[in-house]
Amino acid sequence: MEVTTIVEILKSAWRRLTRKQFLAFYPFALGVINVLAFLAVYSSVEPILSVDAFARANFQRWSFIQEHSSALLTPGLPLAITLVSAVAVCVLAAAIRAPYFRAIAGTGYPLAPRSFLELLRLAAFYSITYLLFFVVPYSLPTGSTAFNAAGIAVIPASLLFIFGDYAAVFEGLGPWAAIKRSVSLLRRAWLPAIFLFLLALVLWSFLAELYGRYYDGGAQLFILLPLSQLLVEAIITTLQDVFLIATYERHRN
Repeated sequence: MEVTTIVEILKSAWRRLTRKQFLAFYPFALGVINVLAFLAVYSSVEPILSVDAFARANFQRWSFIQEHSSALLTPGLPLAITLVSAVAVCVLAAAIRAPYFRAIAGTGYPLAPRSFLELLRLAAFYSITYLLFFVVPYSLPTGSTAFNAAGIAVIPASLLFIFGDYAAVFEGLGPWAAIKRSVSLLRRAWLPAIFLFLLALVLWSFLAELYGRYYDGGAQLFILLPLSQLLVEAIITTLQDVFLIATYERHRN
């Protein structure tokens, strides 16, 4: 992809997202929602709520959930809160990302999903991805062969889903049809898709390493640290979606 093409893609996406100012903040809002959902889960098993301890736990939220899986999966208030939080994250992620996708692609500037079915399709797709790539692997014992194997398998398997949520929104497909459509598109656009996928992995790994140095330290955390993390994550998410949607639009027909 030429530099001029990349610049034009970024400029077009920026114009579209800032035309309706709130859309530019949707990825950041999604990060805040994920934090609030984890806060609900965290407070259901931790008797004392500390901002510093919560920020550190939130940085490794899935490890925290794995460590407290027995309490979170036992019938009672923690399990109920976990289920409600999980459903809320899937539904709100769908409500946020559907109009955000359309703004990036230039197919309109809605501030909400176009229909209840669109919301339902995308929420169901995210439910499947969360179950396969987070819940199932982290339900396995830490350090076990199965856990290590699942951690390795998740990376190539998630590549197969790379265009799934876009297909659910732009083509009106259900979750399983969207996954099959993503696999079909991956056959045509495997080179840019793999490049963008690996680039995203490098960026997320670098971000985890960078912020991990602060979270793993013993000093008290500055309140702006988690906020800056959310902002950087939102920027990476936006860039990833902009270029993946451009790739999807180029190869969908």
